[in-house]
Amino acid sequence: MAGLKGKSGPPGNMNAFKHGLAAIQKRREESITTEHEEGVTQQILDGLIADKGGDEQISTATKDSSRGYSE
Repeated sequence: MAGLKGKSGPPGNMNAFKHGLAAIQKRREESITTEHEEGVTQQILDGLIADKGGDEQISTATKDSSRGYSE
């Protein structure tokens, strides 16, 4: 007898889940962003700039630091 039908073995495909997380972790370590992540980041940044009163109210240094540039 090999166990109960439909109840033997690991629940779901745990290997695929771990592999998916490894791909996400690798992208983050290498600072690779997806188009979706870039779009969300841009939407957040646009909202923050609007809250401050628009582009003309924000210094160049602040704009550069918000986009990840540093000296």
